[in-house]
Amino acid sequence: MSDTERLCWAAFVADENMPEGLATPDKWIAGRCEQGWIIGPKGRRERVDYGCMIVQPGAEVLFMWHERRGTVEMIVRGDSTYTLTGHDPGDWSIVWDADEPENMADTLDEFARQCVEVHEPGVGEEVRVAARFSKWTEERYRLEVTGDKPRFVPVQPEPALASGAPEGSA
Repeated sequence: MSDTERLCWAAFVADENMPEGLATPDKWIAGRCEQGWIIGPKGRRERVDYGCMIVQPGAEVLFMWHERRGTVEMIVRGDSTYTLTGHDPGDWSIVWDADEPENMADTLDEFARQCVEVHEPGVGEEVRVAARFSKWTEERYRLEVTGDKPRFVPVQPEPALASGAPEGSA
């Protein structure tokens, strides 16, 4: 996966151990069976390992999208203070340690604290960590079938309802 590639997973397979991400929700349509359309990995073995779901036309399926935002070296000191040696990529939702992938957080402060726990730099010492940044988002898609050709179409979020309540204190 390159640093600019955007991949998705059907949300039901998103876990600590999951199959390869795919470029579009349509790629998760694994075939058809008597009960409906099979959504999951294409390979039968992978469907056993990761699971699958069967949906009917009109059903909505949640997909999770992953976009890498780059890697930045982070210097973490024993007191959990840190310095990024490059630029914070900004639009990200998770950061993780390239050498210890289970070390992840959704803020830099929390990530630095976890780096101290994992790498155990002493007082006055520091550790250099390759901090990888990613953005995860969720989107709903509806299965549409024309003839015998299935495809997923994005479900537009419902507009927010305007409240009739007056603003300010009561």
